[in-house]
Amino acid sequence: MKAILGKGVLSLVLLCIANLVPNIVCGEVEDRMMLEEVLALDRLVIPAEKVEAILADQGWEMEEFLQRLIPIAQKYARPPISNYFVGAAALGGSGAVYLGGNLEFLGVSLNEGVHGEQFAVANARLHGEDELVAIALSAAPCGYCRQFLNELAGSEEFEVILPGGNKLSLANLLPEAFGPKELGLTGNLMMRPEGVSLECGDERPLVQQAFQAALHAYTPYTESYAGVAIRMKDGSVFTGSYLENVAYNPSVSPFKEALVSLVVANRAFSEIEEVVLVEREHAKISHEMVSRAILERMAPEAHFEVIKLAD
Repeated sequence: MKAILGKGVLSLVLLCIANLVPNIVCGEVEDRMMLEEVLALDRLVIPAEKVEAILADQGWEMEEFLQRLIPIAQKYARPPISNYFVGAAALGGSGAVYLGGNLEFLGVSLNEGVHGEQFAVANARLHGEDELVAIALSAAPCGYCRQFLNELAGSEEFEVILPGGNKLSLANLLPEAFGPKELGLTGNLMMRPEGVSLECGDERPLVQQAFQAALHAYTPYTESYAGVAIRMKDGSVFTGSYLENVAYNPSVSPFKEALVSLVVANRAFSEIEEVVLVEREHAKISHEMVSRAILERMAPEAHFEVIKLAD
C-alpha cells in the first residue's frame, strides 16, 4: 500500500490511525486508497464487475463514483507546458469505467496534445468498449472536446458530469451543433469498421500490428486508414488507430492513440525504440510529418518507418 500512496496521503493515514484528524477525512483517505488499489491492478480501467461490486460495497451512486475517480485520473496526466492536470472518468455501455488525463508534448505545436476527454475515449476504444454513456470531468469541457464527444453515437443524450455533481447532456453543452448528420452520416466514434479492402504484404510482426490498428481506424470523412505500432526497449508493443472527427481539428492521430495506450501502462516516452506508421497509399491526409516531429522530441534515437497500404 505504501508504494501506491503519495507522501501527503500517507501522512493522513498515519494521522487517522492516531485519531488526530476527523473521521470524515479518514474515510475519504480510505476510499482513495481502495480505489488506487483497484486501479493499480487494472491501469486506468475498472471492469464492469468490479464497478458493480464497489458501488454495492460503498453505497455510492454512479455519478459519485465517477467523480471520486477524477483525482486519481489526474495523476496520469502529463502536462509539462501548462501544468494544468485534467482528469476524466468515462462510463461505458458495458458498465466498465475508463480514466484519462491530458497529455502535452514539448517542442511541437499546442494542438498536438491529447485532451483528457480524448484520452478517456481512446482508452475505452483500445479496451474494446463499443459505447460510452457518460463522463465525469475535473472541469467543464472546452469547445474542442465538446465537438470531439459529439462524434459518439447517441451524443445528444451523452451525459457530462461537472465538478460539484452538476449533470448536463452534451446537447445542452453544445447547442446547434455541427455533427456527422450535417454530412449525411451517422457518427459512431467507437465503431470498428468491417470489410476494409486494404492489403499489407510486409509480414514483419510490428508492421502487422500497425496494419491491424489501421483496419480499426474510424475515418468516415477521408477514408484515410492509418495505424501505429510502438515497440519499447523491452519489446513491449502499444498500438493506436486514427480517430476522425467531422470538424477535422479534434481528430486523434494513430500515434497519439498509441501514446495513450503507452501512458495507460505507465511507461515513459523515452523508452520508445521503434515506431511503425501504416497508412493508406494516396490517402487524402498523412500522419507522417506530425508523428515524426513528436517522436523526435520525446525519443530522438527511436527508429521511425512508414509503410503505405495498397487498395
